[in-house]
Amino acid sequence: MATTRKHIAAAPERVVAVLAEPGNYADWVVGSDTIRDADPPRRLVLHARPLGTAVVTIELEPREGGTEVTMTETAGDPLSRLGINRLTDPLVHTRNVKSLQRLKRIAETGVVKA
Repeated sequence: MATTRKHIAAAPERVVAVLAEPGNYADWVVGSDTIRDADPPRRLVLHARPLGTAVVTIELEPREGGTEVTMTETAGDPLSRLGINRLTDPLVHTRNVKSLQRLKRIAETGVVKA
């Protein structure tokens, strides 16, 4: 399981607005496919298929004039658990750091493409 956190200087509602727009996904996250479950404005669960399957949970918490975003990625099926482990978690974390940097840019500036 890889967990990544990022503070975004935008209200949770603004972050949710970015997350709620599927057209933005390609601009900030790699491997998203469909939304499996959502509890706006605090929690979004994505089903991703980069290689195998993954469940990506994004949780939003109002904090210090903005939003603390926590992204947790776990294997989505037993076969994927063989490939997603302590060895691959750092790689997943690195990718998710970049994803949250992109989400931050979009939420704070409204600019979709860099």
